[in-house]
Amino acid sequence: MLKLKWEGRETFVYKKTVDELLDWIPHFNRVPFKLHNGGTNEYLEMIIRQSLSTDGELINERQDIPVCIASKQYRLVQHRDVFKALVQAVQLVASDIKSLEATLHITEYGQNMWVSFSLDNHELNKAEKYPFHLEVSGLNTVKPGKALDVRLNWYEPEYGTRIPYGMLSSQEVKFKKIKRKKEKELDSNIIANEIHSFLVFHLSKLSGEREFYKRWKAAKVSQRTLARWIDNDVKNKWKYEKAARAYHIAMVGYDIQVKTLESDDKDQETESRKQIPQPSELTPYSSKPRYYVQKKDPAPEHFAPARNAFDLSQILSWIASQEGTIPKRLKWVDITNLMEKLVAADESLRFL
Repeated sequence: MLKLKWEGRETFVYKKTVDELLDWIPHFNRVPFKLHNGGTNEYLEMIIRQSLSTDGELINERQDIPVCIASKQYRLVQHRDVFKALVQAVQLVASDIKSLEATLHITEYGQNMWVSFSLDNHELNKAEKYPFHLEVSGLNTVKPGKALDVRLNWYEPEYGTRIPYGMLSSQEVKFKKIKRKKEKELDSNIIANEIHSFLVFHLSKLSGEREFYKRWKAAKVSQRTLARWIDNDVKNKWKYEKAARAYHIAMVGYDIQVKTLESDDKDQETESRKQIPQPSELTPYSSKPRYYVQKKDPAPEHFAPARNAFDLSQILSWIASQEGTIPKRLKWVDITNLMEKLVAADESLRFL
């Protein structure tokens, strides 16, 4: 089982059918914030995770566990309500919802949850060997101060890569933040209605999405344009090492690890800092001594050599999918902006 981190907490991943997954999603209660032999805080409450029949893998002993503190005015949105709402909304656009596989990312004590459904009957690129399926996701936390986040994106199950829905048409990343309004509790029916409206609106644009995909497949990217984009836009957004990795994968199909040489000679150290190569110049045989690369495992074979703009979007997505924390994996939402920067860098890539 794959283990990740989310806000410093160990995170577990489960793939199960819709009917099975509910047993793995915790329920939370609110109890007074007080000492067993003292007073009670009149403004705050504790959010308590109830034990589950499936505990034992996540938690050694089946018992209720406090997960956070919240004000009495805080509107708690239950993970189970989010899950039920997503099921209600998705079943209107998917067939055989009960046997549909869903993926759950859940932190050790259940504070943070990301649940997603891959809609196999909605594909971006049916003719491809590795087709992208439409994915509907809900991210929720019982921690105060954050909204429920519902996302719509494209997901490639073979390698776990994601790209934002709407990327190819240069539209904004498609997501909906459902805020916890003080005047009403958010139950599963309210959430389901909002998610359903969100899905219906954006799925009406599905045919246009496929047309833009074809255009990006036809957009050939020169090495010069690639290097300029990597050395500026990707480096500025995702930092030096990820930019170097993206370039190396696009050119030769291998992931790399960026290394630095340390020196006891301060003059040499200062001089080497002045000679930092651009990410696109970084090779195992670089003549600039401070930075060098160490080859790691090969990337998916269909990534290299990168032939077009869409190939590059997949490389960025794959790099994000290899991260060890959930927030960093969610960086695939940056791909929209980065691809727009690529289009702007070369007039031959502009289709809009």
